[in-house]
Amino acid sequence: MNLQYILILLLFISVSLLTSLGVCQERDDDKVKHLREIVLRKDFKSLYEKQLRRVRRVYPLALEAAKMIDELNEELEIQESRRGKRKVTKKYNKEIKSEYLFVVKDLYIEEGKLLMKLIHRETGMTVEEIISRYKNRFSSEMYNQLGKIWDQKLDARYDPQGEDIITEIVLMDIKNNVVTFDPTPRHMSKEEYKAEIKDYRANKRAARKLMRQQRRVASESVINEDE
Repeated sequence: MNLQYILILLLFISVSLLTSLGVCQERDDDKVKHLREIVLRKDFKSLYEKQLRRVRRVYPLALEAAKMIDELNEELEIQESRRGKRKVTKKYNKEIKSEYLFVVKDLYIEEGKLLMKLIHRETGMTVEEIISRYKNRFSSEMYNQLGKIWDQKLDARYDPQGEDIITEIVLMDIKNNVVTFDPTPRHMSKEEYKAEIKDYRANKRAARKLMRQQRRVASESVINEDE
């Protein structure tokens, strides 16, 4: 990423924020200063590329979640009885599980964290709030506990001016066609998930074996030199 691109990107972000936020000049100056510090960091390129890979994997799921919630709300509005509303909610819950359960399970921890935040960005609700709204409070607390086991916070909120600023830069580049992006969400069956997990574990075992062999060779080399 050359200096010219960085300066153009910085100018675009600064103008966009100053125009859209409409806050006082002093606070705008602080935001521009913060953006300049982020974009001109020596490791900005590597951070950007790493986050771009994650966004490409999980952002389609966040967009799909927002779309399904809009469709769910439309169907709930035309249902007059509680039974009808429960039936509609159950249908969507079943569809989400069948289509995306194993895609989500296949995510790495950091990708899972990012997904939670992007869902908040696209829907205006945290995952915990979504669960509470469309199921019940007990389910929300239960899922929250399960989320903590996998280091996931279901009440995570997106912070475009703070810790998620690089993600926001990536999303702005996607919006302006600076980088390629396919919004089609992945699908994965249970069999595909199992096969991928099997390959992952096999590759992990192979990597560990290779590492042990390299350490053994290095150790033997040191012993021979001492002799």
